[in-house]
Amino acid sequence: MEKAGKDFGTPGQSDACSGPYELTSWKSGDSITIRAYDGYWGKNPLTQEVDFRWASDSALVNALKTGAADGTFAESPNTAAALRDAKGLSQYYGPSTATLDLIPTEHGGLKDAKIRRALSLALDRAGIAKSGYGGFVEPWASPVGSGSWGYAKAEFAAAQKKLAATAPASPSADDIAEAKQLVKEAGAPTEPIVIGTDATQGRTVIANAVRAALQRIGLKGTIKTVPTTQFEEFYSDPQARAGIDVLTADWYISKSDPMGFYDNGLSDSSNNWVGFKDATYDKKVNQALGTLDDAERAGLAIDVQQRFAESAVWIPVAQVPSVLILSDKLTGAPASQAYLYYPWAADLGAKKG
Repeated sequence: MEKAGKDFGTPGQSDACSGPYELTSWKSGDSITIRAYDGYWGKNPLTQEVDFRWASDSALVNALKTGAADGTFAESPNTAAALRDAKGLSQYYGPSTATLDLIPTEHGGLKDAKIRRALSLALDRAGIAKSGYGGFVEPWASPVGSGSWGYAKAEFAAAQKKLAATAPASPSADDIAEAKQLVKEAGAPTEPIVIGTDATQGRTVIANAVRAALQRIGLKGTIKTVPTTQFEEFYSDPQARAGIDVLTADWYISKSDPMGFYDNGLSDSSNNWVGFKDATYDKKVNQALGTLDDAERAGLAIDVQQRFAESAVWIPVAQVPSVLILSDKLTGAPASQAYLYYPWAADLGAKKG
């Protein structure tokens, strides 16, 4: 690391890890090759060399169908849908913290919590799951997936069911009536709400569903579609999203604890775009983060979760499973989101027989 200096971690430099593999090739924008490390302190990997290649959705599907690729951890469930009947491949699903969400910004009509709550009540999540993701995602009422329930699973599952009152899978007539009343109380804004998206299938379906939900409750929505590279800037650059009122987003956390998400609602969080401020919320988040007892921590987390939902700081849409697509000749890779952090390639190998 000292030798590479500021160039460490870039193409052309060696790695500095002590894992089961070492980096042997990095072709920028194309591929990375790793090879079993002879000096590894643990069990030797079953597979001697692994190539990782980048590909868009259509190219990825073609590579898997033709055998040019042996497997993938699919970023989008649509990849799995396109390969549902492909010969020689198996699909595996595991726990994940990932969700699809609407993230309101500091602009436009969604600054008002009543309008955000109304949109959440009117959104057809089941329709989005079916039309946009082939049924591979599940309508969901919190902004973090069930893979985050590393403790107190029964309590978190029960709390999730209660949240369905704020985020129904399919809106009922009563939900629509309540949403219209909230819009009336908020002064029924007339300016169109701008929905930011890119042209990918799933986000396009979500954007159209948001516009339809707004129309159902007497509001106008317009869709702003940008290239994916520009879309990614919306997450980190307030100036880039200046003309956007709500973003069709996806999110995940890297820990099996819902409190790893709810700091996004703190008054000073950079991800609290809508400017939600609640002193009690801030206090309980910090209290939960400092609590080691599982039952007590879960109780605080559920309280925080309910406050976040009631103000619709973010509007949850669906939870997304971890999807592994793998050649029938291979085994050993994990189906869960642990693949992001665990040296699974060391367990990858050919099936016996």
